[in-house]
Amino acid sequence: MNRTAEGDSADIMVVYKGMAVEPDARVAPAGTVRFVVINEADGPHNFLVVRTERPVELPMSGGHIDESAVDVTGKLEPIAPGDGGEGVFELDPGRYVLLCNTGGHYSVSTGLELTVQPVHGQEGERV
Repeated sequence: MNRTAEGDSADIMVVYKGMAVEPDARVAPAGTVRFVVINEADGPHNFLVVRTERPVELPMSGGHIDESAVDVTGKLEPIAPGDGGEGVFELDPGRYVLLCNTGGHYSVSTGLELTVQPVHGQEGERV
């Protein structure tokens, strides 16, 4: 994870390899987070950031996460193999899961947890 030069956001690089979601950070500061997603897999992947206190028990429907039953904080539409995308999302402190919800991929891999921590000692402190 990198802080931008302005210090007002954090960057997290995420790489899809096969069914694996591989972020370069598992902890981020609350506030603006930019996810740069690269798909090195053979098939398309979308990217979801889901806020949850129970990441391994996300509600499923037809082999997919039921997106209407979870708090989807950010989403990128399917990214073709060899392509990339990015999204900038506002994240409050808490637990999140980074996952793919394309073609039942979440049922194959578990997704990865991201912890967003409060930012202390800055103007506009988030708690």
